[in-house]
Amino acid sequence: MGKNNIFIEAEYEFKRVRRSILFRIFAILALLGAVVYQYSFLSRGDGSGSINDLLQFHMDWSSQALASSIPFKSAYYFNLIQLLLVVSLVVNDLRKYKIGTKEALYSHPQSNREIVTGNFLGKLLVVTLLNGLAFAVSIVINLVLYSHSFDLSYYLFYWITLTFPTLVYFLGFSGFMIRWVRNSGMSLILLVLIFSGLTFGTAHLLHGLLDPCARYVPNMFSDFTGHVNLESYLLQRGSVLLAGIGFFHIVCYFLSKNSEWSFRDAEKLMGGFCLVCSFRLFGFYVL
Repeated sequence: MGKNNIFIEAEYEFKRVRRSILFRIFAILALLGAVVYQYSFLSRGDGSGSINDLLQFHMDWSSQALASSIPFKSAYYFNLIQLLLVVSLVVNDLRKYKIGTKEALYSHPQSNREIVTGNFLGKLLVVTLLNGLAFAVSIVINLVLYSHSFDLSYYLFYWITLTFPTLVYFLGFSGFMIRWVRNSGMSLILLVLIFSGLTFGTAHLLHGLLDPCARYVPNMFSDFTGHVNLESYLLQRGSVLLAGIGFFHIVCYFLSKNSEWSFRDAEKLMGGFCLVCSFRLFGFYVL
């Protein structure tokens, strides 16, 4: 696998996504919406409140008292935004390939594995950058208005354990789905239904086992006891991350050309290994 070809593809994908209207719309939703979400009744998760509460610049007491509350709410909100963003970007890839917008890029010999890997890394980087900007907005709010409850380590913790594994899972599974269905409209419908079902419909089942966003998995810190159940939380997040990596390698396996048989075996082995490990962690989490 040529590292230079992967870098070229990743750089192209990063610039293409960053300049797209779709990304700019979701960037606005991520940055401005994070502020509104922090100060609205929506962040309480109990459904209480009214539309008038959106106009009241007031944060609930838990966000002011617990150092992990604002970072967690920021990560929780961004997970929902990146769900829609990733699905839209990946499904749009089918249209991009059909209308042939990348002929100049492919004037150099590139394998399918290099294209898929670079495409994956480009999207991963640009969405992670947006995640950092969204966190930066929350950090400013946290520092200026609630400096007594500010702790930068919580932002790092929720990026590593909450938003990043979810992003890898969304990218891996979405890439697998569009290459299996091969129809942009049907892929969009299926991905929205599956991710919505896992995130909202069945998130409470099996203690949040199948929820990639971990909505019902205890993941807050207390100043007295620390994390509620850190071991179980990390098992669930690790299984989500490995599942995403596994789906990515499965895509590379199916798209490898006949001249890449040695790589195909490695991709099949790696994809299967990651998925098996993911299911194994699922089992430990349930037990």
